[in-house]
Amino acid sequence: LFIPNISLAAEGTFFYDKKVSDWDVIGYTGDPSVNPACVIGTDRLDGSYFELIKDLEDGELYIRLQNNSWNIIDEPGEYEMRLNIHYPDGNINGNNFSYLLINKNTIVIPQIEAESFVPAFHDGSNLVMVMPGDIPNAEVSLNKSRYALELLAECIDKSKEVNLNSTKDEIKSKIAA
Repeated sequence: LFIPNISLAAEGTFFYDKKVSDWDVIGYTGDPSVNPACVIGTDRLDGSYFELIKDLEDGELYIRLQNNSWNIIDEPGEYEMRLNIHYPDGNINGNNFSYLLINKNTIVIPQIEAESFVPAFHDGSNLVMVMPGDIPNAEVSLNKSRYALELLAECIDKSKEVNLNSTKDEIKSKIAA
């Protein structure tokens, strides 16, 4: 489930790399520790980042957020939060999600239902993660996110033309041999 920051991955190759506004869209072939994925990401000046990740091996859609202004003191584990998408007309679409606390400033929101989330993300103007307790909320501008989603779809299509590392199957077959 959890993918390390693929920009730091040592092995594998990128088969897709495009930018639109503040969004980077990359396709990664995978390596022994990281599943192949297409990723929409945006960085902040303080080194924080938001990634919407489509795992190309198991099909999961999930979010990874590193917020460097956080200093969450809870133990790593699973917690609940609310994710609200704000629209230009003032409406808000929100839902409760479980998230995995990875460390003091990184969370992963797994198993996002693409059928409902992607259209909301596409049309939204702002994404707000309403965190529990005294953890500050995190906000991500969705400016030009619709174009980034189009590139994500292009990345997924392009992935069918490249040799993706089938990491789990390769490892299993090597162990079995």
